[in-house]
Amino acid sequence: MMSKGQLLIHATNITGWGSRNVVQSLLSAFARTVDLKQTAVCVSDGSSLDCGAMEKSGARVERQRRIMPNAMSRAWECLVAHPAYRGFQRCLVLGDIPLCGIHRQVVFVHQAHLISPRVSAACGASLKFVVMRWVFRRNLSYVRTVVVQTGAMRDQMIDSYPELENRVAVIPQPAPNGFHAR
Repeated sequence: MMSKGQLLIHATNITGWGSRNVVQSLLSAFARTVDLKQTAVCVSDGSSLDCGAMEKSGARVERQRRIMPNAMSRAWECLVAHPAYRGFQRCLVLGDIPLCGIHRQVVFVHQAHLISPRVSAACGASLKFVVMRWVFRRNLSYVRTVVVQTGAMRDQMIDSYPELENRVAVIPQPAPNGFHAR
């Protein structure tokens, strides 16, 4: 059972190489700069994220075993309020879709397919992304802030979800180590 605390970092939906690298950098920065003694970090059981620095800094890491395929497990955790997540004062979701039942979430959105087809007809026409957009819109009442990486993505998110006006922040992703010009 997850211990209650100040901050829940929810990272069970980190699957791609790019998002894994961004989240790994973020978790490492948290471990170096933030008091994590009252923090719980949720990752999926098969996650390749290295949470050792988080644990050394006092965070409790919870590996959640998925018994259904990834997409179904993700839909379940976004549509049904998980009792273990109650009681946290703050929640940082590192996986595009807000969770059900946790108020005032900060959600990092990396997935361009969440943009409505009316903004870009070619973006995310598959059933999977139609469902993702529906769940995203359904859970917007739980969101305090959405974080995206570019001004263009911010503008398209607000065009797709007008209720996000004044709730989208832009935090650019830094260039990976070794990519900097000499």
